[in-house]
Amino acid sequence: MTETLSIFDEIFSDSGLLAKTFSTYESREGQQQMARHIWEAFEEEKSALFEAGTGIGKSLAYLIPALLWSYKTGEKIVVSTYTISLQEQLLEKDLPLLLNALGLNLQVVLAKGMGNYVCMRKLDEVSNQHGFFDQSIDALTSWANRSIDGSKSTIPFSVSGETWGKVHAESEACSYVKCPHYKNCFFFKARSKVQDADLIIVNHHLLMAHLLAEEERAILPPFSRLIVDEAHHLEHVARSCLTQVLDRIQLFKSLGRVHSDAHPEVSRFFHIRDWVQEKAHKVRFDIDLPGEKRELLNQVHTAFDLLDQIVSTSTTAFKWRITPNVFQSQKWQEELMPAFGQLKETLLRYIASLESIEKELEDEIKSKVENDLLDIASTVERLKETVATIETFFKENDVRWAEKTPEGTTLSIAKLDVAPFLEEKLFASLKSAVLCSATLAVGGSFTHLRRNLGLQNETNEKIYPSPFDFQNRTRLFGIKDLPPPNGFQFIPEVVQVLRDLFKISEGGAFVLFTSYDMLHKCADQLSDLPLLCQGDLARHQLLEEFKKSQNAILFGTDSFWEGVDVAGDALRLVVIVKLPFPVPTEPLLEARSELLRAEGRDPFMEDSVPKAVMKFKQGFGRLMRRAEDRGCVFCLDQRLFTRSYGKIFLQSLPECVVSYDTKENVYKEMQEFYTQTN
Repeated sequence: MTETLSIFDEIFSDSGLLAKTFSTYESREGQQQMARHIWEAFEEEKSALFEAGTGIGKSLAYLIPALLWSYKTGEKIVVSTYTISLQEQLLEKDLPLLLNALGLNLQVVLAKGMGNYVCMRKLDEVSNQHGFFDQSIDALTSWANRSIDGSKSTIPFSVSGETWGKVHAESEACSYVKCPHYKNCFFFKARSKVQDADLIIVNHHLLMAHLLAEEERAILPPFSRLIVDEAHHLEHVARSCLTQVLDRIQLFKSLGRVHSDAHPEVSRFFHIRDWVQEKAHKVRFDIDLPGEKRELLNQVHTAFDLLDQIVSTSTTAFKWRITPNVFQSQKWQEELMPAFGQLKETLLRYIASLESIEKELEDEIKSKVENDLLDIASTVERLKETVATIETFFKENDVRWAEKTPEGTTLSIAKLDVAPFLEEKLFASLKSAVLCSATLAVGGSFTHLRRNLGLQNETNEKIYPSPFDFQNRTRLFGIKDLPPPNGFQFIPEVVQVLRDLFKISEGGAFVLFTSYDMLHKCADQLSDLPLLCQGDLARHQLLEEFKKSQNAILFGTDSFWEGVDVAGDALRLVVIVKLPFPVPTEPLLEARSELLRAEGRDPFMEDSVPKAVMKFKQGFGRLMRRAEDRGCVFCLDQRLFTRSYGKIFLQSLPECVVSYDTKENVYKEMQEFYTQTN
């Protein structure tokens, strides 16, 4: 072990392999320590939680021990990330350079879900009907014939979701080795590479899909070593993947796969009808089955129209939690439950009719309509999932809510606690799991993360502080003479403060909000300024416009709190308008709070504060992206400085100068800081 660890000294030293490989490389003690600690976790077959501050270079810190371990032992290692940008960095930049520098001949692949690949069978079929579907089908066919990997991300033009939905690969509609395109199938070629790979890059959603898949449909090969970057998202992604949703529009789309009254010429029923001889069979495909679908559609409308009506008269909230009291109410028990019960029974009858089609056909005809039968089988699987969701929603007492969307109301049911799922399906099967991020700890502790992810066994834990000089390059300010964030005068006062701050910093500012409503209210009162507001353009376009100017002002909400990298003096001011506490009436948070209170625990301190601290750290981290960066962070929420829990926020940040004073004094300090660091 000592001999192996000494290799890290050679790799990470000022004159080592990394210095020779990366022109801008600087030796960082935290990076080398993290790499050594990951190797030790592998050696000891333990899990580890590592928070690596901005500038540590955590991707190299975990890739190097991962590559060396795989080379030494032959074990496969899976690396899971949350964002596409990080995947691209690993695959296109870091890994090629590292493999070359280390002289390792290892296979590294990016694993994608089946739905990311075009299905040539489907594309051929749709090509014969492309006049009805989409003008882009010809372009897709041309692209697919030239494509190397056949994945959606490599298409050089825009493809609508509706069109891609008709041509992408899916397990339920795949005939596998029976398919005439099997030997050249993009997905199975990719899966073969994944099976042979030494290091596999995935995203968190694909990792969860693998855990949920049946053994014979496993997405990934067996593995026992896992590295999770951006691990603070793992709980949310797991819960999202475990959430079941009843959605009228999705149900319509599923039913439309087999028959459309508007376009009967492309109906699966009518395609099969053309091959059957008996008149009774033709009548079944022409009249009976389409009639059953219409009956089912009527039941869908009845149930969901009633849901829309009940929700609209019961609440004005975007999300409405279905508590036991709501569930036991007269309207739910006597109207809505019977309506969805009838929908379920009609679905089951329709499923039985669809499943009987293949049984009644002669073998010779089956071979002629194989594509139609595959799509019918796929539809059956989706409808069975809908039946299961109806049964779950109206029987189990997990967290349930109704959600208003532009297309109507949906019903969702989610697991309150995903820790048992992750413990059983993920961590229990691994020798080592390394979880890392720039923001994992709360007040120097990993307790919140460990508990929520189900990490029961002993873990190695370490916080590696950022090597950046926050003490001299950053200031955190609060303003005493601002009203509390729930006060009537808060927004008018914030608007004036923003004007003052922009004048001193000369722009170069991110303003981070916790809601679109507050963003728009402030933006409306600052319309004379050249603002870039989230929603006006796509996220990447807003960032491009911001980077072009040295004086831009960007207003953003949730997605701009993290994953945004603006280095240099283009960004020199970050304003956090309010502490990012989760909305207390959000169904999952409300249910969790009730559970914790019932156990005699404090939901605010145990759940809300840790979540807000993690988010706050992400927002604060937008400022310093490189060692030479500098700037000010303002928090306009006085609770950071006046409430006892504010200390937890401050203790979770890199050490820097903090000033909480009057406007006059704060503005003076701000101006002096910019002058000194210019």
